[in-house]
Amino acid sequence: MSIGRLLGRSSVLMAARFAGAGLAFAGNIAIVRFLGADALGVFALCMAVASLIAVILPLGRQATATLFVSEYIANVHHGLLKGYLRNGYAIIWRMTAAAVGAGAVGVMALMGQVTFSTLLTVAFALAMAPALAFISFNGGVLTGARRQFSAFLPESLLKPAFILLAVFVSALALKKEGSALLLGIICAGCWITAGAQVWLMRSTELVPGGVDEDRDATRWTRTGWPWMFISLLWDYFIELHLLLAGLIATTTEIAVLHICFRLRVLAGFGMRALYALVLPDLYSANAREDRAALFSSLSRANALALGYAGSVCLGVWFVGEFALGLVDASFRSAHGALMVMCLTMVARAVFGPATAVLAMKDHQLPSLYSLTGGLIVSVLLSLILFPIYGIMGIAVAYLAATSLIAVVQWQLAWRLTGIDCSLFAKLRRAPDEDPSMPEPAR
Repeated sequence: MSIGRLLGRSSVLMAARFAGAGLAFAGNIAIVRFLGADALGVFALCMAVASLIAVILPLGRQATATLFVSEYIANVHHGLLKGYLRNGYAIIWRMTAAAVGAGAVGVMALMGQVTFSTLLTVAFALAMAPALAFISFNGGVLTGARRQFSAFLPESLLKPAFILLAVFVSALALKKEGSALLLGIICAGCWITAGAQVWLMRSTELVPGGVDEDRDATRWTRTGWPWMFISLLWDYFIELHLLLAGLIATTTEIAVLHICFRLRVLAGFGMRALYALVLPDLYSANAREDRAALFSSLSRANALALGYAGSVCLGVWFVGEFALGLVDASFRSAHGALMVMCLTMVARAVFGPATAVLAMKDHQLPSLYSLTGGLIVSVLLSLILFPIYGIMGIAVAYLAATSLIAVVQWQLAWRLTGIDCSLFAKLRRAPDEDPSMPEPAR
């Protein structure tokens, strides 16, 4: 894909992402204005729990979907593609049944010890989790099939629109007693979004009719289960920090931290859009063993990602305080923490998509170990720095941990695969001609 076409497609995806994030941010503002900062803190923790459960349900299939779908389409293995899709859906449904059973046991064990409102909130979180799991899995499949617009548009626009709708309906109908209605409408929105993705997948006809189903269950399982934990640690690094903050911070501080992280996620949508467009080309080049195309994809992705990360940091420097003030004037004091959080994108842009490179060469465990180490570093630093610096302490811990992960994974990818996925590769000669490049581990 040319630079011009890549920029054009990524711009549309970024615009959709920003529009959806704007709706979600407006929903957060509405919660604070109509229901209070404490309500936003509770909402943030509830959504964090639902998101974390959703990571577990597919057993890593949502994270490997882009990899396998890209490979099977490139090699015209329609039978394996059909088998992978059916296997992914079956696993989500089976794990959902197990989660419901575990939830029922937990409710019976805690009956009489928690309030009805708490039980209702947990029930809605469990009801949302499988919908979020389907959204993630379908998005990975559509991305691998180069249907990025179908992958991201429903999630980017429908889900946040329902969140905003839920806030206003709850605030107008039930005032501060509208938690159940709020979560109920959001839950319905998640399922409608998942259904829209399924409809889009059927309309694209990924698998031709009459194809016999093939399976490679051993490889899918071997690759998938480490990615369940990798996704938990990487994609939901923020939610884990919010849960940690729930143990050491007040609900008001959690609300401020939640807004900062939401703005950080909003800023990161552009980089995700870039990688969503480039990774299928990267995986396809790897499947074809076309090293020239592979390094060309990496170079384009890294250069564009760095330019985007720098632009975001500059923008946050000038308008970040204003954005925080839209929620509440007291939130402006977190401008420095927001700036620190956004610097994490620079580290990721410089050292490249090492996690993806390791995955396509079947080296999932090194990514898992590095992420686990990074989380431990972040937890320890947060516990040490929060009592001294407050929210800024958690932001610094987040930056230090994510930067360390980026550096370690870059080195692991280079040593284990022979692929330097960082911007530094541009300073060397062509990879195939570089005698200093280490041999991949056997």
